[in-house]
Amino acid sequence: MVKTSRTKSGFTLVELIIVIAVIGVLAAILIPVFSNVIDKANTKSALSDAKNMLTRYLSEKTENGLYVSDTLLFVKKAGKLYLFGYDRDSGELTESSGNPYEAESADELLTQLVADGTVAEFGDTQEKVDFDGKLSEVTVWSGYSLITLSEDATNERVNVYVSISDEGTLALARKKVNVYDADGDGSLTINDTLMIAHKNYYSGGSSGYATETTVWGLGILKLWGVQNGGSYGYYVNNASAWALTDTVSENDYLYAFSYADAATYTDTFSYFDINYSAAATGEGVTLTLCYSGYDAEWNPVTSPLANAEIVINGERTSYITQADGTVTVSFDEAGVYTVSAVSPSIENLVPPVCIIEISD
Repeated sequence: MVKTSRTKSGFTLVELIIVIAVIGVLAAILIPVFSNVIDKANTKSALSDAKNMLTRYLSEKTENGLYVSDTLLFVKKAGKLYLFGYDRDSGELTESSGNPYEAESADELLTQLVADGTVAEFGDTQEKVDFDGKLSEVTVWSGYSLITLSEDATNERVNVYVSISDEGTLALARKKVNVYDADGDGSLTINDTLMIAHKNYYSGGSSGYATETTVWGLGILKLWGVQNGGSYGYYVNNASAWALTDTVSENDYLYAFSYADAATYTDTFSYFDINYSAAATGEGVTLTLCYSGYDAEWNPVTSPLANAEIVINGERTSYITQADGTVTVSFDEAGVYTVSAVSPSIENLVPPVCIIEISD
């Protein structure tokens, strides 16, 4: 009897290598595809959560008659944070180009984004808004703007303090504006500053400011909602500026105004020697009031303004400037006071501004 033997067949080493290689190729192709699908799904889900939370947030603000500012919404998905910005002017919700972010918390990420210029403070008040119940993975921060810059824009930022008067009435008193290249011209200018100041503080947002290009260059068409045929002025650090395209620097003080006398331009710019001071209750603060004019050869000159009546928080007081323009004011209660002035000798005086912060 002849016995036959059977040899059990299997994969050769070469075949195994080929199979492993094929699996590797397929994995290299499919894993990114699956990952991309998951990322898109997370982004879509995060956007949906952001929209739902925004609807709730705006509804509660409207019901309570509260002001709505630019707002950020951070949505946590799969251990990552997605950022969306609500623009109050346009009413649009925009996704950050940096999504998703690797960060432990929305607060930590917000600090980072403010530092690198992706986010700017909007107006005076920044507030974290907490909601209970559903959508607990969404963090809302009001008072911040998500910034998108053109390719030609600079990433630089400076803080500028801005005052604006509306035909002789003080409308904005030394508000801090975080200036970025809003017009995308590659530099930080007076125009950028006024654009952002209106967006942050004017009741109608960006609609309160407009410019036009003429044979003399870029000029103001509308300031603080006033359109008076181009009768506007603007000073940087109490010196008359040449153009809206003049650059601004850190801690500059910008004052822009629409003329009360748009026919013969008799408005006279005035200013205190300081635009901010801090003191204690009962402590005197001495200010010097000056006004700008021209000599016989039309060179700009400044002179002290005597006999001007000091105005505090919109109310006239018994404080009067001396012959050298000086006046010393004091306050009995802690608080923040806006100091200005009117003059019996100058009808259209552009109101000066000094903010005095009093502590106990």
